[in-house]
Amino acid sequence: MVLSEWSLTQHGLGMFLLTAQRNYQLLDMWAALVLLGGIGYLLNLAQQHSKPEWSLAGIAVVGVIGLVTDFCIAVANKMLFRWRETATA
Repeated sequence: MVLSEWSLTQHGLGMFLLTAQRNYQLLDMWAALVLLGGIGYLLNLAQQHSKPEWSLAGIAVVGVIGLVTDFCIAVANKMLFRWRETATA
């Protein structure tokens, strides 16, 4: 894992992992590490075997995970903070 993602970020997976570690949320921390490790392993294996389609599959998986996460956060934001939308209108 890139050191800056682990220690110098305020958002993203690095901060998620640090927060989970500090709050003893071991299941969340383990799930994030396994996810990162699996995708990293897939991309590394693709490079070693000269399989660009595997690399594209890994990149697509990262993109899908990002889209799903963004959608979930947007839905939660609308449900939890409805008062913001009515206050600005």
